[in-house]
Amino acid sequence: MKVSDVICKWYIWAVVGYVIGIKLNDTLGGVAGLVIAGGIGWYIQKNHSKKDD
Repeated sequence: MKVSDVICKWYIWAVVGYVIGIKLNDTLGGVAGLVIAGGIGWYIQKNHSKKDD
């Protein structure tokens, strides 16, 4: 697995969270959605990587 694979996957989560946050509550919601979804995506990706090893 390459570093770019990991970045792409959590990055997709972050973008989706940002878009949802913007729809719900303008700028502040977008930032919160970005952070929360990025964290969720990173956590899922980290656990998925452990299963591959």
